[in-house]
Amino acid sequence: MAKALGDRATAKRLKRLASRSTESLRNFLWDNEQAAYFDRHPGSGELAADYLAITTFYPFFAKAAGKRELGVFKRHLFDPDQFWLPYPVPALPKSHPDYGPNRFWQGPSWPAATSHVIEALAHAAKRHDRNLLPQAADLLKRAAANHMQPRADFFERYNPETGKGLSLFRD
Repeated sequence: MAKALGDRATAKRLKRLASRSTESLRNFLWDNEQAAYFDRHPGSGELAADYLAITTFYPFFAKAAGKRELGVFKRHLFDPDQFWLPYPVPALPKSHPDYGPNRFWQGPSWPAATSHVIEALAHAAKRHDRNLLPQAADLLKRAAANHMQPRADFFERYNPETGKGLSLFRD
């Protein structure tokens, strides 16, 4: 916006800050061994949680992840024992001990969060590995189809195994 308003100095400063943020995200939150992003406490650097969550895919949504992090999709998103469930994408992987497909943030698929993962995967496929395009298309089709049953509508969240709407109201 600063650039559009002609404020070159602010635009340059903000671009520099964005680059620093991207590098920090990639270097501080990425775990090579587990091929995933994890939250950390800002002061101590300790893991805030030692388990995967749907947010592990968000750096691609933010266009901050690169080719070296593509393993997060291959190892975690496409795994049917983790996130690749019939009605995508659960908040926690199915393999997590606290996973519950009907429990609030412990398993259901949330349309807004799922849309972030779809965009993340599509971005990764277009920018880093076009071989991921079929999975991106499949994910989009499955997520969209869930909202057409029995009629075009949205629930706040869904059971990722059965597709049943879980909220008392529709969005």
